[in-house]
Amino acid sequence: GINAEYGEEVKREERLLKAKMFEKKLTAVRVRKHYGDYCVRMKSRMVNKNSREEQLFIKQFEKGLKLQKERMSQAKKEEKQRQEEKERKYRNEIKKIEQLYKDQVDLMQDKLDKERGEKISWTEERAKQVKRYKAKKRAAMKRTIEALQKELIISEDSLHFKTQDIENLC
Repeated sequence: GINAEYGEEVKREERLLKAKMFEKKLTAVRVRKHYGDYCVRMKSRMVNKNSREEQLFIKQFEKGLKLQKERMSQAKKEEKQRQEEKERKYRNEIKKIEQLYKDQVDLMQDKLDKERGEKISWTEERAKQVKRYKAKKRAAMKRTIEALQKELIISEDSLHFKTQDIENLC
C-alpha cells in the first residue's frame, strides 16, 4: 500500500542521507588533517625561508578551506529544506488517511441510516452492528495515526541529531 511504499522510500532516503553525512564528515576530517599537516610543514619552512610564493600558497589554501566551509553550510541548508519538505509530505499523508477513515465512517453511517429507515424490524440489531463497526474503525484509525505520529517523531528526532552532527562539523 501507500504506507509500505512511503516507508521504504523514507528508509532509502535516510540511508542515502547517512552515507552522504558520513562522507562529508570524512572529507572534513581529511581536510582538517591535511591542513594541520600543512601548517606544521609551513611553519618549518617559514623558519628557514619566508618567501612570497609560500605566503600566496597559504592564502590560496585558506580560500579553498573557506570555500569548502561555505559549501558544507549550503549543503546543510539544502538538506534541512529537503527534510522539511519530506515532513510536510508526511503530514499531508497523515491528513489524507485521517480524512479517508472519516469519509468511510461517514459513508457507512449514511448507508446504515438509510437501511434503518427501510427496515424498522432490524433497528436494534443494526444499531449494535454500527456501534461495533465504529469502534473497530476508530481503533484501527487510532492505531494507524499513532504509528504515523511515532514515525514522524522519529523522523524529527533524526533531523535534530543530523543537524547537530552537521553543526559540529562546521
